[in-house]
Amino acid sequence: LKVHKLNSISLDNFQMEYIRKRIRIELIFIIFVQLCPQQLTSFYDALVHRTGMVECGLCKTLVVNFCVSLQSAQHSKSITDKRSNQASERNILSDLQQTNQLPAKKKKTFFFVHNLLFYTSMTSPDYTRMIFITANVASLFNEPKKVLETWSATVAKEIGDQKPVFAAIHLQGLNNNNNNNNNNNNNNNNSNNSNSSFTNVDEFLNNLLRGISSNPAMMEFDCCREVNAVDYLGMCNIYYCKAIAQPALFDYRMNSYVTVKGDLHEAANQSTNVDFEKIGGNAEHPVGFMMTRWLLHNKSFDFVNLVLSPDNSPLDGCLNWPSENSHRRRHEFSLILERLETYMNEECVVFFGNFNCSIDCERFLKDQMNLNKARIVENDNNDELEAYDLSLRKVFTVTRTQFNFHENHDWLFGTCNGQLVRKYDCELEPFLKGSLYEPNIYFAPTDPYELGPTFGKEPNFVRTECPAWRSRVLINQRTREKIHHDSFSSSGLYYGLVGEAEYLGQSKPVAMICTICLK
Repeated sequence: LKVHKLNSISLDNFQMEYIRKRIRIELIFIIFVQLCPQQLTSFYDALVHRTGMVECGLCKTLVVNFCVSLQSAQHSKSITDKRSNQASERNILSDLQQTNQLPAKKKKTFFFVHNLLFYTSMTSPDYTRMIFITANVASLFNEPKKVLETWSATVAKEIGDQKPVFAAIHLQGLNNNNNNNNNNNNNNNNSNNSNSSFTNVDEFLNNLLRGISSNPAMMEFDCCREVNAVDYLGMCNIYYCKAIAQPALFDYRMNSYVTVKGDLHEAANQSTNVDFEKIGGNAEHPVGFMMTRWLLHNKSFDFVNLVLSPDNSPLDGCLNWPSENSHRRRHEFSLILERLETYMNEECVVFFGNFNCSIDCERFLKDQMNLNKARIVENDNNDELEAYDLSLRKVFTVTRTQFNFHENHDWLFGTCNGQLVRKYDCELEPFLKGSLYEPNIYFAPTDPYELGPTFGKEPNFVRTECPAWRSRVLINQRTREKIHHDSFSSSGLYYGLVGEAEYLGQSKPVAMICTICLK
């Protein structure tokens, strides 16, 4: 778009997703470089002041990155020191003036951007962009290392593309007992591939962290915190933050916030910055939560990683729903909410973890039988359900080790991003009617995937369990009220899968991306 025509364009027609995903940030930098000060002023006025987003964190990030891009164009090495530091900005400006390689128009433009940056750095932004990612990585432990590399690169790219000030990654399925069992069960599958597994969880986690942190997309972050409870809960919390947010972590021993700088990796039982508790389960499937409290832009945020009990077999809930395990999960989550009750109405709380939710299989199977005019063939084995239609075509088979809709399986659970079965996902409804909120789900089930012959064109689901939305992100009502809805988009929030077209193991990561109001 030509900037001089912005005055005649209604900004309500702009979509933030369009700007973010279809116009590369580098293009915006190039546009800025080519503009004269008067045009740049008009552009900034149209982008910020007319939308009421004065001192918008997004615009400040654009300007900061623009200054660094100008300097990088004149020098071979990039600036790695504090970008918002006034002395550094003056050094960049001085270097550019000494080169005498910039046209006068570009020098004037840089003066304007420099002054604008100095002005915006004097006050905190009204909005901040955050991304929350949750993933069950248990299956990755026995995948080829290339899959883990793809997983790390995809997650890092998702974070980098969104340009957040704060990024949180919650991992589950890291407990040694579970991974050792998986390793024994999959020795035959992995024996032909020398890179098929890791010797221990520590090696796996180190490779995962290195794959994310070393990605160029993550270079903009100033600090990283990683805390894990691998042996106790099989969890790991990873956080990346920019210095502009003035990050601080709550110290539960000192009962105060401690400024976060640089990188730190530690175990949960040795950290004073994490609150965690095991509330049930067993060594193979622990149940509990791990929480950290952050101070970002002088606002408090609580981030809770959790894991609930899984189903025992695909037969759970097929004859009676809610199943015993469904009741157990609801009880476990209620215990976690009671434990954190004091924070729910006062702070911004985000729950993102492995809820292990299952769909209402009883109603789902009955509806499929009615649609296909099918009936279950009686047999003496109570551990097997098989349904046939009038043409004696097998509609579905459910056993203790199989959940299979045969030729319609991938179509049924993958068509329209799983919306054909979405209405049966109602396990969390009792909680969503009260203090918690979850955005509408328009993405395919998070579990369980396999690398099938048509992967990439359509989802390939493993036939050993019923596909469901197990990885979830829930927020309390206070956080919901803080999510910013601006004129660039119908919503300041995105909720969906990460790496939808990539094979990232049996479980897909889920991300919530939002712009949060700090007022």
